[in-house]
Amino acid sequence: MLSCLKNIKQQTPTMDPTSLITNISLKTKTFAVKIENIDDSHIPWTIANFEVNDTIPQDSSKSAKVLYAVINNRIYLKAIAPFNKNEFEQIFGFSCGQFIKNRIISFSRSHVNIY
Repeated sequence: MLSCLKNIKQQTPTMDPTSLITNISLKTKTFAVKIENIDDSHIPWTIANFEVNDTIPQDSSKSAKVLYAVINNRIYLKAIAPFNKNEFEQIFGFSCGQFIKNRIISFSRSHVNIY
């Protein structure tokens, strides 16, 4: 599936606070997420703020730092730092309070706004 990425030069993501960081927000609340078990060494990752909406009405949304890539109309998100928010844990398939560094998930690009 990701064999088309073999010829892409590997990029090291940077977290320069002076650069503009992409924001990703969900368009829908329900969607199918796939936990990926892939070699991601050839994926051109980019740092982003992943806006995690709160399921409690009137509560605030927060942003988690993730790496992302869009390949073949799917978005790939990579967890890079713990983010203690139930909705984030659910999206990434973590148990309550669990964090697995570098876990990669994917879902249809149609479920997110990237700006």
